[in-house]
Formats: sequence, structure tokens, C-alpha cells
Amino acid sequence: MAAQGHALDFVGSGRNGPMSDPDNEGHSGWRIDQIASIADSVLAQYRPNVITLEIGTNDLNGNYQVPTAPDRMSALIDQILKAAPDATVLVGTVIVSTSPTEEAYRPEFNQKLTQITESEGGSGCGTQGKKEGEQGRCCVDEQPAAQDGS
Repeated sequence: MAAQGHALDFVGSGRNGPMSDPDNEGHSGWRIDQIASIADSVLAQYRPNVITLEIGTNDLNGNYQVPTAPDRMSALIDQILKAAPDATVLVGTVIVSTSPTEEAYRPEFNQKLTQITESEGGSGCGTQGKKEGEQGRCCVDEQPAAQDGS
């Protein structure tokens, strides 16, 4: 993006990592519902135009209301696109885990994430790109890192 002349500015209440701009809104250990509880205020304060969601791991690993985790994710995406209608939401799938609890739920959860982002109804998400007049966009990374990290 920077090579194309776009200014980059990571935003959020946290600072982490060796990058020159380490601002972020990452919350280690948080579940989908906990992220949703702060989303409106964070979006209003920082006004991001690209939002990355790498969440769901803690819901699955903690066996926290797993059957409704995709519904909570869908509701969170809707919440984000309502609060930041011009934003693009990038959703990462849950990576392979050594936790038997998490791994038991991961394939189905990831499949449902893909369905959520392909859906044109409800969350306003789609992987085809932003259409004229469409507000917001959501897409999923269906290619998680390999087990060896590559």
C-alpha cells in the first residue's frame, strides 16, 4: 500500500512489536464477545479504514459457547460495518492448533467464517470486492499458515 502512495497509520490503544508503528487494538486471550463489547468505542475513537480480525481461537480453546461462536463473529462484523461503514474488514481463519479442544472445532468454525464473509445478506460482506454504492466490505483469508509456519 505504501508503495502505491497510500499513507499507513496503525491505530489502537495498544503498542506491541518491533515495527516502527506498533499501534494496535489486539487483546490477547479475549473472546469474540469481549472484543464486541469495546468495538463501538474503539471504532469511534480511532476511525480505522481497514480492520483485521484474528479472533475465535479463545472461544474454541476455552470451549466457550462454541456452537454460537460463528453467530457472534457475524454479529461483530455487522457491528463493525455499522460503526465504520467505509471500512474493509479482513477476517483471518483460525490456524491449526496443538490444543485438542480447539482443533476439534476449528475446521467447522473456519468453514462458517467463509460462509459469513461470502454472504451478501445480514453482514454486507463479500469476497468479490466493493461494488459501487456498497458500504464496507469483508473478506476472509482462507489460506491460514501451514503447520510449519510457512
